[in-house]
Amino acid sequence: MLFLQLSLAGLAGTGLWLILTDTLILPSLRTKKLYRESGRQKAKGSQMEKLAAPLAKRLESHLTMNPYKREKLDHTLKTIGDSRNAVQFTANMAAQSMILAAVGMAMLLINPIVPLIFIGAAVVAYFQNMKEPEKRLKEKREKIERELPRMASTISNSLSASRDVVKILEHYRRVCGPELAEELDITLADMKTGNSENALRGLENRIGSTKLSELVRGLLSVLRGEDQQLYFYTKNSEFRREGIERQKQEIQKRPEKLTPYMIGVVACFFVMLMYVLLFQVMQNQKII
Repeated sequence: MLFLQLSLAGLAGTGLWLILTDTLILPSLRTKKLYRESGRQKAKGSQMEKLAAPLAKRLESHLTMNPYKREKLDHTLKTIGDSRNAVQFTANMAAQSMILAAVGMAMLLINPIVPLIFIGAAVVAYFQNMKEPEKRLKEKREKIERELPRMASTISNSLSASRDVVKILEHYRRVCGPELAEELDITLADMKTGNSENALRGLENRIGSTKLSELVRGLLSVLRGEDQQLYFYTKNSEFRREGIERQKQEIQKRPEKLTPYMIGVVACFFVMLMYVLLFQVMQNQKII
């Protein structure tokens, strides 16, 4: 009886904890663990890449890639700060999967099912790793887009005093996030050493954000001598409104995420109620 009571209390407590963590947006235990182990995970990743490097070097000369996909992957890797080109990256991911599959084949004598598991894991790992650069680029783009309302507001206010685009971007560079700061460093260096319009278009092409493209078009108009203060003020209001709508959509999705937890809590209370009723019935039968 005591074990059953402790089990029901534990299930009810777990359900309530999950509801509170999701409602109050508290970090989960898994999230905390991931933060603690992030350094070790990076080290393991680098060790695996080093282990696969000799095999990847041999695979590079035998790899053939679609020119469009190769150019796209080159661009993505460069934008996220990866020094490898498309062929080197693909070869390394293929080499890691081959090593994993080879480990599975070495266990063929132990169990014939184990190699199949390892080969399946190797295939899944390859496709997941190939999607990683695009995923990182998407995350970077989203972080930059969150800053665009403030960037548009800063440009709009700065245009009332100066139309020097380089100084405006240098001023905003001091207060922006690391993702946008990295891109602005490249853009400012290109603007100071080359053509300013080409530098701004390079920023637009690297990120591939429609919202950022709208700000770039405004900055290009400023370079041509046009007064774009009202344009950036309007873009600031527009971006903020879109951000609020996006937050509302995220909030509306929360009840759907809570549904499984609510069902679990209700089930726990139902089991507890049935336990009390059955316990009382059994006690009454003993008395009779």
